[in-house]
Amino acid sequence: MLEGFDLSGRVAVVTGGGTGIGGATARLLAERGADVVLAGRRIEKLEVMAEAIRADTGRRVLSVATDVRKPDACKALIEATVAEYGRLDVLINNAGGAHGHVGLHRMDLAKWDRDIQLNLSAAQYCAQAAFPHLRRSKGCVVNVSSMAGVNGTQGVGAYSAAKAGLQMLTKVMSAEWGPSGIRVNCVA
Repeated sequence: MLEGFDLSGRVAVVTGGGTGIGGATARLLAERGADVVLAGRRIEKLEVMAEAIRADTGRRVLSVATDVRKPDACKALIEATVAEYGRLDVLINNAGGAHGHVGLHRMDLAKWDRDIQLNLSAAQYCAQAAFPHLRRSKGCVVNVSSMAGVNGTQGVGAYSAAKAGLQMLTKVMSAEWGPSGIRVNCVA
């Protein structure tokens, strides 16, 4: 996969990078030559993934405990990245998840807010903080959505709505940031 796709000299941030899709994405980026920053709430999981990626690829990997639902935490993540590596080329907004499986008519509004923050707002917070660095490097943003954002899924209404919003946010970012040389895409 990605034969001939060389990321040597590039730096990538992956939110939700300690497990699952985020961990696999971080590993693939490192295999292609990028130095990687793993972001997530649980530093222990990040460190386990970081050590595995270092051992397998020889790349530099930084773990940064980050609650991406908080704008200041996202800003600190980007600042830590640039302080460590001197640049930022790739932002993978992967952090996400749903809080419970319940119909919209019974959903606790605090859980609604958490799902919107985690699955939509966090991508904006991280991307906004990263913008000046990505403009400088002519970098890219990849937002990780879900088919729930395309089709809607019963029981996870906030998650579905947030992922649909993420897809539209991606279109707007692409239109606004493309002239600055920043590519913005979304995968579901």
